Amino acid sequence: MLGCMVTIGTWNLENLFRPGEGSGPDSSTEYEKKLESLAETITNLGPDVLAVQEVGDPAALEDLAGKLQRTWRTVLADPDGRGIRVGFLSRSAVTKVEEIVDFPEGFSPVQINDKGETIEQMGRLVLKVRVRKDGAMFDIVSVHLKSKLLSYPGGRFSPRDEGERTRYSVYALHRGAAEAITKPGWIDEDPPRRSGSQSIVLCGNTSARHRTVREPDRRGCIKRELSWRTFKSGPSPVSFETS
Repeated sequence: MLGCMVTIGTWNLENLFRPGEGSGPDSSTEYEKKLESLAETITNLGPDVLAVQEVGDPAALEDLAGKLQRTWRTVLADPDGRGIRVGFLSRSAVTKVEEIVDFPEGFSPVQINDKGETIEQMGRLVLKVRVRKDGAMFDIVSVHLKSKLLSYPGGRFSPRDEGERTRYSVYALHRGAAEAITKPGWIDEDPPRRSGSQSIVLCGNTSARHRTVREPDRRGCIKRELSWRTFKSGPSPVSFETS
């Protein structure tokens, strides 16, 4: 088969809601301005498939698709507790859709608080689609890791003491690690070549910022605190060719 060139992008649309809904804009004018700006950028980049994050209202993504040239398909995962979700805009045919939420098989439930409560699922669903272009198939995944994982009972973002900070830092790290390893798990279950896909592409926003347990010196003073973070940016397109 001759090579197939496909361009795939990813973009956090930052609370794409219609006016008056969720975290959406206050006015229709502001909403239309945002849609026009998004549509202009997407049109200039010209991706075949765009993975998207922070879509609140499914109708808002349809509004955006309606402002793009040619016909675009929209696919969305179920929302999280904030009402936002990941998804796709695609000019190519979508032949398979799968939501990923459970932690990998064999992975123990993750403790999330001092009450001993545990979770066995991602806080925000991952969405995997298979698209077809010129006879070639590609598996593409849209993911948005949750930020602000480090919080305390009652919705607090400040600990009562160092003991609470340390415990909840560990809970947050364990949860973040569990979510991070969930995404690659299905690659082993459904290898691209064996399943008929040419390639598998992981896209999305890994915006989670995790603070580690702060390390005290012998006097009890904090001498080191490790953290890592990634920052939101504009859309990131990548083109590649299959053989």
